[in-house]
Amino acid sequence: MNPHNYLIQNLKFKDINPLVCGQQKCLPSHSFGPSSREYYLLHYVVSGRGVFVADNKRYHVEAGEVFIIKPYEFTYYEADKDSPWHYIWVGFECGVTLPPAFNNRVVTSRRLGVIFNRFYELSTLDKGHEAFVCARIWEIFSELDGPEEVNEDKSKIYIEQALSCIENEYMMPLCIGEIANRLNLNRSYFSTVFKKHTGVSPQAYLLDFRLKKAAKLICEKGYSVTQAALSTGYNDVFLFSKMFKKKFGCSPTEYRKKKIMEIDNGTTRN
Repeated sequence: MNPHNYLIQNLKFKDINPLVCGQQKCLPSHSFGPSSREYYLLHYVVSGRGVFVADNKRYHVEAGEVFIIKPYEFTYYEADKDSPWHYIWVGFECGVTLPPAFNNRVVTSRRLGVIFNRFYELSTLDKGHEAFVCARIWEIFSELDGPEEVNEDKSKIYIEQALSCIENEYMMPLCIGEIANRLNLNRSYFSTVFKKHTGVSPQAYLLDFRLKKAAKLICEKGYSVTQAALSTGYNDVFLFSKMFKKKFGCSPTEYRKKKIMEIDNGTTRN
């Protein structure tokens, strides 16, 4: 069977830039190479098996495994004569740190098949091929990233994830219990490690973050009190005003007037 290449345009994305994507059901003993490429190329074996040669070593690759070709290296691969492989490939330029698993030549992981099989959806898309492929590559990275990180402080990773969650979703009805659940942590343990790393409880951090954002919206963007409340996760404007006054010592309206006076007098302080 001839290879089927999906149409991918080089849009020169900065971090992950997809270049090629396709699939092929190979004939017995079908081979490619020796050759090199200027980009990373991953082959996921859907069925069958074959041999991959890199670094003067032969790797026997079977269904469910991915063999990795790196930029500017000579490689060779050949389908088995009795059970030739069917594979899906994706090639890309990379400007970010690769998962540690990329130090291996052949990798496997639980969800790789699900991710690679989604590339078939490209034939149904009228546009956005490049973004779609880019998203799948990030999923591959995510799937290959976790198991190798055995020496890092796990609690620090949890807190970094929690802080990102708050920064990205503070305008939603986000609660601490939900964040803990996302991290698969007991809420009490999560609160303990959060305070250890930040000096405050997660609830206090979320409250402070929201109110600072609200103050900025009121003073710099001209939001009304109601707009600021709704934009920072508060459906109850009365509660928002109460918490705002507790933090800043005045109501949102008074706070705006105060800041305007400071600007007029040239005495603005952070």
